[in-house]
Amino acid sequence: MGETTNHFSHADAGSVFQARTMVVNQLPASAAEPPHASALPAAGMLVGREAELAEVLAVLDPAGDGRVRAVVLSGIGGAGKSALAVSAAHDAQRRGWFTGVLYVTLHGYAPRSGGEVAAPEILLRQLGVPDGEIPQDQAGREARYRTELAGRARRGQRFLVVVDDASAAEQVRPLVPADPAHRVLVTSRHVLADLDGARLLELGGLADGSAVDLLDQVLRDARPTDGRVAAEPGAAAEVAERCAGLPLALRIVAALLASEPEQPVRELAAILADARGRLAELDYGGSLAVRAAFDLSYGHLNAEQARIFSLLSLAPGPHVGLEAAVHLAGRPEGVVRRALGELRRAHMIEQETLSHHRRYRFHDLLRLYAVERAESDLSAAERETAVDRVLRFHVRAAHAAQTLLGENEQFRAPLLAWFDADLPCLVAAVELASATGRATVAQDLPFSLVEFFELRSRWDAWSTCYRHAAAAARSLGNGRKEAAALNGLAAIRTELGAYDEAREHVVAALALLRESEDRELRIGALNQLGVIERGQRRFARAVELHEEALALCRSADDRDGEAMTRHNLGSVRVEQGAYQDALEQFLLALETWTATGDTRRAAHVRSNLGMVYRRLGRQPEAMAEHETALEVARADGNLREEGRLLSNIGLVLLELERYDEALENFDRSRDLLRSVGDRPGETNALQLMGATHLVAKDYDRAFECGARALEMAQELGDWVREIRILMILGRCLLRLGDREQAVDCFESALSIATEHADDLLIAQIWTFIGRKDVPVPGVQRIEGPV
Repeated sequence: MGETTNHFSHADAGSVFQARTMVVNQLPASAAEPPHASALPAAGMLVGREAELAEVLAVLDPAGDGRVRAVVLSGIGGAGKSALAVSAAHDAQRRGWFTGVLYVTLHGYAPRSGGEVAAPEILLRQLGVPDGEIPQDQAGREARYRTELAGRARRGQRFLVVVDDASAAEQVRPLVPADPAHRVLVTSRHVLADLDGARLLELGGLADGSAVDLLDQVLRDARPTDGRVAAEPGAAAEVAERCAGLPLALRIVAALLASEPEQPVRELAAILADARGRLAELDYGGSLAVRAAFDLSYGHLNAEQARIFSLLSLAPGPHVGLEAAVHLAGRPEGVVRRALGELRRAHMIEQETLSHHRRYRFHDLLRLYAVERAESDLSAAERETAVDRVLRFHVRAAHAAQTLLGENEQFRAPLLAWFDADLPCLVAAVELASATGRATVAQDLPFSLVEFFELRSRWDAWSTCYRHAAAAARSLGNGRKEAAALNGLAAIRTELGAYDEAREHVVAALALLRESEDRELRIGALNQLGVIERGQRRFARAVELHEEALALCRSADDRDGEAMTRHNLGSVRVEQGAYQDALEQFLLALETWTATGDTRRAAHVRSNLGMVYRRLGRQPEAMAEHETALEVARADGNLREEGRLLSNIGLVLLELERYDEALENFDRSRDLLRSVGDRPGETNALQLMGATHLVAKDYDRAFECGARALEMAQELGDWVREIRILMILGRCLLRLGDREQAVDCFESALSIATEHADDLLIAQIWTFIGRKDVPVPGVQRIEGPV
């Protein structure tokens, strides 16, 4: 092969090409130009998506690391995915990041009628490729599309490809450019986690404030003087709540209001309050409709997924676990688990983790849609059978959990976590059973939750369950269980200081037991009535009732009942100031429960022993008893008992003048008791914080704590505590130099005690004031029971 040499002079010879063989692929002039006018829709209003917009732009930014070059925005139909994608694309283009933006909508959820969208062909035209040069076959079009973008990248051009409304990753993959210069932004109702190298961003509903802002902005855009949202903030917030933060629903509501400028927002809020008709109202002439958006997603489900989606709406409570879903569906676990996964990826349900337990729930509007589908797509018999299965599951699960809780301490923490997570569903199951005539479930399920309720002190939920249990037992003619439920209700109302209501329940229980030979329940009711009498400071009557219960215990050789009765007697003696007698009763109860291995009740009596030791001036013994009881409460996960014991320990520390440590315990006690809804205990802790600040001479903080505690005591109707707090406030005011207000506090305390004819409290008050109009300063702490 001969050698070839090229020689060029220094003169300009123009364009010269020489080669043995040369193949030239000449691109049309149009391909070297920027694309035709962008097909990207105009940017609309974007409210409440600032964080998501920033995350999208961080991926699209060419100055980023480039490892992730695609973003998938997914979410429920109507979540505003397309609006966010279009806004982000416009923002990126304004920043000069891209030569141009390509846009195609795949209509991935529309009914299949005209075949697949020819996405590569559409994008090639946007790139300026003439129709005659676009290959006829799909593979050829995809190859030409990739070649075009690769060529643009070599010439220093960057493109953003927006793929809207994709239903599967396989639709998107052919549209992802190979060159790292370009970026891709995808929207889908599915997560599309199988699209490699993509950042996944899921859109939920708008926060409450943003939802109201969206309503306001849409109305003001339509009519700048429309101030209805600002004029009716409460009604606007209610409307936003009914829309559950879904942008589509909010835009429909705004359109409805804009079309009726005289309609008050509160009127529309009232219309939307009807859950069963809400989806029908969220429709603006058919052009905007929440139900239509959901129909598209539902139509994309297979038969099994659609059936399970509908059945989930029958589950009681705000969420459902896998086991409950399996019983609802009546299908093998694997089938249900896979269906739930697909529904989750399609954003037809949401997934959450509660106390380490995975649960599934609906967006509020999708729940309404699922209820409609269940009623239209499932037979009445199928719905009833599914409800029977799931309610029976809850009864069995609760019974097994309570049994295991009492048998094996190592399962205590996970079982309590289960209870914390599923409590709303368990209460809803009781309510559903009661409402649908399934009386046996409504009667039995609450009694399978007693141990959990005692440890977690969920008073309102417990009351609800026992009310339904009592009614169900009555309908079944089961007097024993009705009496047990009534006695339980009495105990709950007593704990909350509602003594008159508690008395009604326990008197009704005793009436049911009048002809019964069930001594155990009668002993419990007598003891409960005695506790109520003690709470209302009728101590002599309380002692009579406990002694009657004690006689029954002895005749039945009921050691456990006897221990409980002695414990209650000891508590009465404490209130009467008979501390030595109280000590003897508590020690007898402790002996029994220690012998029977009932550590929880033994710990409870130790707590009361500690209070007696403190009043007897035996602080080290008091501290030891409280700390032993505290260990048991923490091991049990009993937050209420832990909180109350921290207050008791704080009292001992107060007696020892270790004020900082006392305040630390009271503060922790208040937080714990607030977390479990124990308002009386929280009030007590706050009162003791005030007393501690008082003796530590921090009078301003003492008054602040006392004033808040007084407000809470008055809300609870706890006049005894109100008196004690008034005494603290009076002493604070004396130290702060406000003698007149101090006298008012002392006189108010004396007036309340006189009104209730409580000689013991009247005597205690007089030890402070001597004469009611002449306060005596210098007393350092409140004597008597705190």
